[in-house]
Amino acid sequence: MNQDIHVFYFSPCGTTKKVAYSVAKGTALTPIYHDLTLPNFEAPILQPRSLAVFAGPIYFGVVPEVALNRMQQVDGTGCYAVAAVVYGNRDYNDGLLQLGDILTGAGFTVLAGGAFVAQHSISAEIATGRPNVQDLRQAENLGGQFIEKCKTPTPIELPGKRPYKILAFGGQKAPVTALSCTQCGLCSSKCPTSAINPKNNLEVDALLCIGCMRCVYICPQHAKSFKGFSTNVTRVVLPKLTKTKKNNELFI
Repeated sequence: MNQDIHVFYFSPCGTTKKVAYSVAKGTALTPIYHDLTLPNFEAPILQPRSLAVFAGPIYFGVVPEVALNRMQQVDGTGCYAVAAVVYGNRDYNDGLLQLGDILTGAGFTVLAGGAFVAQHSISAEIATGRPNVQDLRQAENLGGQFIEKCKTPTPIELPGKRPYKILAFGGQKAPVTALSCTQCGLCSSKCPTSAINPKNNLEVDALLCIGCMRCVYICPQHAKSFKGFSTNVTRVVLPKLTKTKKNNELFI
């Protein structure tokens, strides 16, 4: 068995990254990290029988298209993968199935999957502090079980339905910028979709912005926010935004 494991994650606010790292830790293999969140992501070349972790957040019922597009760039022919999704409210809908289908289409054999609760990126009152220690231990457990599955690899059937259920988005997407902005360029360099003008950080392309909140979380001046809500205010445009009591789910 390979001594390395490739870890791919799309994590604008850092919670998906925590889960991906913990799954990798549970494999007891040496992780090689690939940040799908960066706009300049370049797909590595994997050798046959390579092992991989793929993790992405759920936005409006599915994994964001930009993340899936970058995952599709990775040729997984003859390789094994574990799929994980992270969600902050209500349910992950068909997102885990969608992720599994993308990986299968890229040549991977998906042997395991998991859905994990994390603090909502928009409202800190929802799933506050998650993933917590117990959540990350469950993610490690998923990684360990994935390694066991690699000994007798059998594709997993992940939950969900096709066509995937996609929730409608309503309201303002593009962030606004306060006068405290110093034009440091951090937000534009880290924006997953390059929606922020690098020459003028006050300008945001609303058609490219996916509302991932990355710019809000990383701005050292706290100058970025979204009209009508912030990281500690419930987003009123989404229905059924309530405190989740969901449990993590593992599929082996």
